[in-house]
Parts: sequence; structure tokens; C-alpha cells
Amino acid sequence: MAEEAEEVSVQLTENGLEMVEEVSKEEGAEVEEKVEEKVEDKVEDKVEDKVEDKVEDKVVETVKEPPKPVKRIPRPSREERDELINVQKEIRNQASENLSKLRDGSDKIKMAKRDARLEVEGLSKAKDEYYHLMREKIEAKKAIVDQIRALKQQDYDGTSKNSLKDLPRALKYCTTVADVEKRIKELEYIHITESLTTKEEKSITGEINYLKHSGLEIMGKIEQQREEFKASKEDRKKEREELEKQRKALDAEINAIQAKYDAQKKAIEQIKEAQKSVFDELRTPIQHVDYETEKQKKKDAKDEIDRIIADHDRRFKEYKETEEKYFEFERYKKQQKLEAFKARKEGERLKYEAELAELEPTDPYEGQKAMCRSLLLYLQALDPSLIIEDEKETAETSAETETPEKPVAREISDNSGAEAIGKSAGLVEADDGYAALSKGKKGKRGKGSRSASDADKKIPKHSMEAYTAFGKLGIKAPSTRGEVPSTFQAVKEKQEYYRTALPPAESEEKKDTAEKSGAKKPPIARKSQVVVDGDFPEGEMKSADAPLAMDLNRPSFKDIIAGNAVAPPTDFPKDLGGTSKMEEIAVAGDSTMITEGVGDDNLNEDISAATTGLTIAETDVA
Repeated sequence: MAEEAEEVSVQLTENGLEMVEEVSKEEGAEVEEKVEEKVEDKVEDKVEDKVEDKVEDKVVETVKEPPKPVKRIPRPSREERDELINVQKEIRNQASENLSKLRDGSDKIKMAKRDARLEVEGLSKAKDEYYHLMREKIEAKKAIVDQIRALKQQDYDGTSKNSLKDLPRALKYCTTVADVEKRIKELEYIHITESLTTKEEKSITGEINYLKHSGLEIMGKIEQQREEFKASKEDRKKEREELEKQRKALDAEINAIQAKYDAQKKAIEQIKEAQKSVFDELRTPIQHVDYETEKQKKKDAKDEIDRIIADHDRRFKEYKETEEKYFEFERYKKQQKLEAFKARKEGERLKYEAELAELEPTDPYEGQKAMCRSLLLYLQALDPSLIIEDEKETAETSAETETPEKPVAREISDNSGAEAIGKSAGLVEADDGYAALSKGKKGKRGKGSRSASDADKKIPKHSMEAYTAFGKLGIKAPSTRGEVPSTFQAVKEKQEYYRTALPPAESEEKKDTAEKSGAKKPPIARKSQVVVDGDFPEGEMKSADAPLAMDLNRPSFKDIIAGNAVAPPTDFPKDLGGTSKMEEIAVAGDSTMITEGVGDDNLNEDISAATTGLTIAETDVA
């Protein structure tokens, strides 16, 4: 209710507070009764209507739950934690001591082994020499044995049975060249005398041809190898006997070296047996100490210490959280008292504001001015080169001038063939008496001016708030970057008009006075400064200075903004008042600006901020 009361009140000032202090008690009581009745009625009606609509259309934000009272817990004792840790430290130290003893005993054993190894090293060196020499002799013996086996294999391969083992099937039953020639004659006789099928005839013919050519050649080579083998057989036999003698000599040498090697190995074993008793004496003090057991005890003690510390930290953290919740609840109670005090003061302030609202008149065009300011910021976000003048300086300058007439907006004329003439060539009176946007005359390009391609570039789609604001001001929303400066100028003219315009009551008085005095002649519209071919097809007015007609039955711009009259549908462009466009925007249901082809992320942020201002301005107008 306090928020709704703020909408129907004016801002409280220090001068207002001083004035209220001077009001007598009787007047104050009367004012309080009136204010309470009016504020309660207005607030209840608006709250009921708006809350029902907002709950249906928007998601209600979840309110943070107030803190709850908690029971305080004692702080964990650091001394108890240290006592438990000291017990585990004693276990860990004992395990470390046992491991140290085991380590020292192992070191002594290693030293004894090192001394024994030095003693055995000389014997082991001699033993290794015998071993390598024996391995050399064995390798030489293997080479001789391989040669003997090769000679035996040659004797075996040279026999007639093995030489014919891998022959083709056609030579399977042939052992000499005479056998091959005999086989050829037999096949030729069969081919001549017997009646054969085509397949059999073809097989016999092929075998005859193979035997005549390849068969005779292969068998001739085999017979030649047999003769060579018989001639070298005696030489291979003598060579094999010589290799056998060498093998037997190597066997004798290997046996002698093996005996020396075994003697050295036995001497080393005797020395090791003598040193074994020394090692047993060194192992006796640490034989009951198990390395893995002591290591596990040490690890368990360390883990237990970590667990004790973690448990203490957990309980301390729980203690801190409980304390934070406790003091948060205490702050919440103080905050509740403070909010109750602020609510009481706010109620008193609302009464003062309602009283001042009755005593002091408010600005009837405050909402329209806020809407103009928001649109200027919105257009400046689209084109950063546009400059918004200081409102204080503009207001002082406007106060010295006369009250201006309604500003003439600009209409874009893309393919009408019109030619701008004169100083105010950018202004064109619309046929319906209301204004639309025009690019106007292009002057010299200053710093930051856009090129022709940038001027024709599409701007991001306007939000529902932007379309509504342009429609309420009767200005066409720009669709390209080139239209933004002219739209910016049109909004500035609207802002200047609302800044110096008379309140609606005074305007009605002037209108009544003019009607009584008989001033019923329609005002002469200013002369058009644009020559358009084909505007007067009958040829009645070819001059560019012909006056434009004005409809007296049309509602005034002021009445439309105040909500006393409805503008004709033809006054709005299709993208503002057209049914298809508005339905398309309504169905989309997204008032967020969507940028298309814009690479600057800061532009979207500026446009979103300006759109938020438009929503606030529309609320003020409502």
C-alpha cells in the first residue's frame, strides 16, 4: 500500500516540512482525516486490480524467508583436542622409534654383506673368467656341430628318392630322361588310337606339351646334379671326419674348464656359510620388529590425528554458523523494529504528500516529459553522436520565449520524387494533420557522421514499450539508422512543447474565449516547402507554396495525450497502429530488444537501459 500511495503523491521537500509545522493542530486533524480516507480508497482499489493482473501475467518472485531463532551451542574445547592428539603422537613416536631400530640393524647387515662381498669378489672374478672361457668353447663346438649336420643333410638330399620328392605331378613316375621320353610316346599313342572326349583330349595334349619342353629340361638338370653329387661325396666324407676330431678336442677343453669353475664356486659357498652366522647375530635385536606393522601403526596414528582435527574443525564451523544465525536473527529483530519505525514515518510522509498534492498543483505533463527524456536516451543509445542538451539550461531559455505551438513531426519520403527547398526543408506537413518523420536536408558531414550505407542499415527491432511511447507522442519509430537523427529532433520538439505548454484548464479557458469572440476561422496551414510532381493531377495548384487544408473536426494532440479523445486509425503508421503489426508484437510476447547485425554489445546494454526508462515514463502517463 505504501508503494501505491507514492504514485498519487508528490515528492516531499524541506520547505514542505517547514510549512506543515506551521499548520495548526485543528487544520492538521482535518487534513489527516481527509488524507486517510482518500489514500485508503485509492490504494485499495489500485492494489486489488493490479495485483490480480500481475499474478496472472508474471511470475511472482520468491521472497526470502526470514531467519529463524536457533539454540546456541558451546564452543569446542581446544584443550580436549590437544589431549587426544598427544595420545596419538605417543603411538606414532613409538612406531617411529621401532622403525629407526629396524633401519639401523638393516644398515649394519648391509655393511657386513659389503665386507663379505669384497672378500668373495676375487674368487668370483676368477669364476667369471672360467665361465666366459667355457662359453666360448661351447659356442665353437656348436659351430662345428652345425657344419657336420649340414654335410649330413647334403648326403641325404643327394639321394634319388629325395631329389625327386618335389617334382610336378607329370614327372611323378619318371626318374630319368628316358622315362620322360617313354611317357611322351605312351600319351601320343593313346591320343591317336583311343576315342577321347574333348576334356580328356585337351588334358593329354597339355601333358604331352609339358613333358616335351619343361619335363625333359627338369629331368636333365636332376641327372646332372646326381652326377655332381656322386663326384663330391668322398670330399664331404673327409671333411666330416676332420670336424669330428675338432669337436672331440673342444669337449675335452670344456670339461677341464668346467672343473676349475666348479672349484671356484665351491670356495665361494664355503665363505658365505662362514659369514651367515655373523648376519644372524646382527638380526637378533630386530627380529621381532615388523616393518609393515610399525608402518601401519604410524599411518593409523597420523590418520587419527587428522580425524580429530577435522572433527574439531567441523564442530567449530558448526559453532560459527550457529553464532552467525543467532546474531543474524538478532539483527533481523532490530531490522523489524527499524522497518516498523520507517513504516510509521512513511505513513506520516504519505499524509504530508497527499496534503501537499491538494494544496500545490502538480505538473500535468510530467509523464509526457519523462517519456520524451526516455526516448531521447533510447535514440542516443542507437546513435551515440546525438547530444542531449542540459534540461536546466533549456528550461531557462524556454521560459523567456513564448508558448510554442504543437511541433510538426517529420515524415520519411523515400520514393515520392520530392525535392527539399528552403531552410526548413526537413519538415513536411502530413495529410492527416499529425506529424511523421523525415530525414530532412543533409548538410555537411561532421565528425562521427555515417556513410550512405550506414544510413540505410536496419536498426534493432524496437520493444513494445518503445512502440507505445512513439505512438503516444504521435511520432513514427525509425527503421534505419538514417532516420534516427530526424526522429531525435522530433522528440526534442515534443519535449520543448510540453515544457512550455499551458495546463489543460488554462488551454480550455483560452479556447472558450476564442469561440465566444467569434474566432471560428480555421488557422492557415504553413506553406509546404516540398515540390512533389503529381500531387495536384488537375493542375489547380502547381506552386510549392500552396496552403495545405486542415480538418477542424480532428481532435487536438493535447486531448489525445490527456485521454480525452481518440486519434483516428489513419494517424498512425502501419508499424505503430496497424493491427497486423501490433498483433505480431503481442504474440511474440517478448519486450526485450533483439539486435540483428549489430556487433557492439554495449549498444544492446544502452538500449535496454533506455527501454526501462520508457516503461517508467508510460507508468507516469497512466
